[in-house]
Amino acid sequence: MGIFNLIKNITKAFNTVEDTPQKDSPSGKYRIGFDDENGSDYELEWNETDEGQGFVVKRISDGQRLQWRTLARTEGLEAVPIVGVSYRKKALQDSSFAPGKPLEIIPEPENPHDPNAVGVWNQEKTLQVGYLPREYSDRIARQGILIGTEKIGCMSMWEHLDGKKRVGLRVLMVLERAKIKGLYFK
Repeated sequence: MGIFNLIKNITKAFNTVEDTPQKDSPSGKYRIGFDDENGSDYELEWNETDEGQGFVVKRISDGQRLQWRTLARTEGLEAVPIVGVSYRKKALQDSSFAPGKPLEIIPEPENPHDPNAVGVWNQEKTLQVGYLPREYSDRIARQGILIGTEKIGCMSMWEHLDGKKRVGLRVLMVLERAKIKGLYFK
């Protein structure tokens, strides 16, 4: 069974508001959702390094920033590097892929290289930036994740930079059960 049959209703799960300043974002440019703080286990915090910039996930209970490879998959969180961006360099520079932007994941069951392939697109579905890694999309198919029970959201989490040019992208995959301050599902 291909991933197309498993992911039936991938929705625009995240909203962004570009006109409302937020202290943890560059220039007050991005704000993610308007969720109530009660019951949240995690929050997103802006971070910059020599290699890139974007959001990191911080556990609210102890203030610890979590490494992207160690996010709690069992709690509905996973950070995933996007593959194939070197073939879409122009699309990668588009502002619709900046950290904090909601993205769409679209199964490609007719893909001749991988029937479980999942493309990563901007929210308007006009530009494709790349794909979820094969291991991730294969695992979704194998485990039967998302069979009509939970929505999944995808947002641009981190941009790898070479100077000011975006050269890589990591996305945050969030299942509806995850409790992240500021994120909500429509």
